[in-house]
Amino acid sequence: MTHARSFRSRSTVLLLGLFVPLGGGCSSGPSTLAIEDVPSALGDAICTQLVECAQARSSGGISQLMLSESFVERCPQLIGLDLGNLDYLIEAADSGRIDYDAAAGRRCIDDIAASCGVEVSPEFFPSCREALAGTVAAGDACTFDEECAAGTRCDATLMGSVCTGTCVALLPVGSPCNSASECAPPEGTGLARCSSNGGPEDVCIAFELLTGVGEGEPCGSVDETGLQRSYALCAASFFCDDPDDDGEGACTRPLADDEPCGPGQACAPGSLCVEDSSANRFCRHITVRTLVGDACDDETVFCDYPARLVCVSGQCAALPAGTCEEMYHCEVDEYCDDVTELCESRKPVGAVCDGSDECQSDRCRDDGTMTNTRRCEEQPPRCG
Repeated sequence: MTHARSFRSRSTVLLLGLFVPLGGGCSSGPSTLAIEDVPSALGDAICTQLVECAQARSSGGISQLMLSESFVERCPQLIGLDLGNLDYLIEAADSGRIDYDAAAGRRCIDDIAASCGVEVSPEFFPSCREALAGTVAAGDACTFDEECAAGTRCDATLMGSVCTGTCVALLPVGSPCNSASECAPPEGTGLARCSSNGGPEDVCIAFELLTGVGEGEPCGSVDETGLQRSYALCAASFFCDDPDDDGEGACTRPLADDEPCGPGQACAPGSLCVEDSSANRFCRHITVRTLVGDACDDETVFCDYPARLVCVSGQCAALPAGTCEEMYHCEVDEYCDDVTELCESRKPVGAVCDGSDECQSDRCRDDGTMTNTRRCEEQPPRCG
C-alpha cells in the first residue's frame, strides 16, 4: 500500500462558491450556523463523512489515512485550510448586498453531510441556495454571483485587481451557454450544467440529484440524455460499484475480509483493498500501530504514518524532528519541501516559490520577468 500524498486539494474552494466534499454522514447540533463558522462546520462534516461513508472508502489512499486516529483528529483543520475564509461574503452581508440565513446555512451543511456524495457541490441543494440571498437587482453593478438576486448571476470581468460586473438573468434549460454558471438550477435538489445535448452548441442541462439510493439500485449517471438528467448517490452503507467505469453502477454493500476487490470498490470498515505478492487484490483488515518499536509489516499492519511513524525493518520508527514526507507531517503554517524533505515556514508575498503550498497566500505564479521565476502572490479578488 502506498501512502496518500497531497491530501489538501487546491480544487477545493470556499463553501457556497464551489467545493467538492468527499463523502456522507449525518451531523447534529445547533439549528443555526453563523457565517464565520461555516468553514469549520464543513470541515467537521467532511471528515465525519470520510470515516462513515462506504463510498469514501472506495477512494484508495484517503481510506488508509482515515484509519489513523491521529489523522482523523487533524482532518478538520486540514480541510479548513482548503476552504479558506468567507471574508468577502461577510463583508457583503455587513453592507447589505447579501442576506445570510443562518438556519438555511445549517441545513445546507446537514444536507451535504447526509448526501454521501463524492461529486456533490452546494449548488445541488435548495438549502444552500437559500443560505445566501443576494439583494442586487438585475442590471445593477456586482462583483460576484452571491450578491445578485435570485434568478440572476454576476457577469464580471477582472482587469488587474479591479472586478467590474453586472447582474444578469440566468439562462433556462435548453439555452445555448458557455459555462454552467450561466444556467439556472432546477428548483429541487440538483444543479445545472453547460454541456452537449447532441447539437452543435453546448446548452443548459438540468441534473436531478437522487440521494439515499438502496442496495442493488442504479447509481452514478443513471440518465445521460436529454435536457433533464439524473445523478444517483448511494446511501451511506453502500458504495457505487461501477466495474466497467462507464459512469453508472449499482449500490453495493462493502466487501468482506478476504473477498477479491479492485479499484473503486469499498471494503468493510477497518479494512482496505490490498495487493498481495501475486498482484491479486483482497480486502484485508488493517491494524495501525501507534508506538515506536511496535511490530509492523507494511502489508496489513502499518505504523501511524500521519503521526510521523514509519515501518523500518519490521518496527515502527519516528521520522527525525523537522523532517517530512507529506504536508500533514508539518505544522499548519509550514510546507513540506519535496527536495530536502524538511518542514519549512510558508513564504510571504514576493518570495520565490515552486508551488502554491509554499505560500502563505496559497498562490504561486510566474512573476512576468521572462526568467521562468515564480513568486508568491496575493489572491485576486473574488470576481464573478
